[in-house]
Amino acid sequence: NMWFGLTTRTRSVYASKERVNLAEIQRYEDLADPKWKGRICTRSGKHPYNLALIASMIAHHGEAEAETWLRGVKSNLARKPQGNDRAQVKAIYEGVCDLSLGNNYYLGKMLNDPEQIKWAEAVQITFPNTEERGTHVNISGMALTK
Repeated sequence: NMWFGLTTRTRSVYASKERVNLAEIQRYEDLADPKWKGRICTRSGKHPYNLALIASMIAHHGEAEAETWLRGVKSNLARKPQGNDRAQVKAIYEGVCDLSLGNNYYLGKMLNDPEQIKWAEAVQITFPNTEERGTHVNISGMALTK
């Protein structure tokens, strides 16, 4: 009882409503499938949100399999990683890509922003791996000292 979770957010997959059937993207592992070549956008893999997801892939699959997955995702990128999570949804809206990783709460924020509502309305969100280990959740926490 020395730390407390303050916020939680899932690392979800955003998908084009027009170009993606959500049944095709049920797991994070699906992002490495060659059928998505040139169709994925993401922010930097060095960002803490993505580092945490990568760490969870290592924990679930081991380093070698996680590296294979990362190489597969990299080969499926539509462009060099850039921007933030909302920029990825905008790229889906603009047709640059069809899938992106993003925290779930951004969808609500975009739906409440007059400039970004059209981006949000162009996507659907899925929570990967719900049939097995569960969707990855990032937590912001607080530690207490004595």
